[in-house]
Amino acid sequence: TKSIHSAQDMTTSLKMCQLMGMNCATLTDFSFSLRGFTRRGGATDVHSHGWGLCFYDGMGLRSFHDPDPAAESLLAEFLQSHP
Repeated sequence: TKSIHSAQDMTTSLKMCQLMGMNCATLTDFSFSLRGFTRRGGATDVHSHGWGLCFYDGMGLRSFHDPDPAAESLLAEFLQSHP
């Protein structure tokens, strides 16, 4: 048998992190955008199920993942203060 869930059931049972993406033609300091993004991660919005950030650094890729809300993340705080 199939069970039918309401939209409310679906939004409360699914947990998804919020993703931020930037595409820049020149070298860019994303600190300003990251500050706004981290506030939405549990302080000003409901996105509190973790977060992640990836960016190219020269020929390599740096990837950061944190299961904590971005608004409370020590990793996010570190990345904002060390662009």
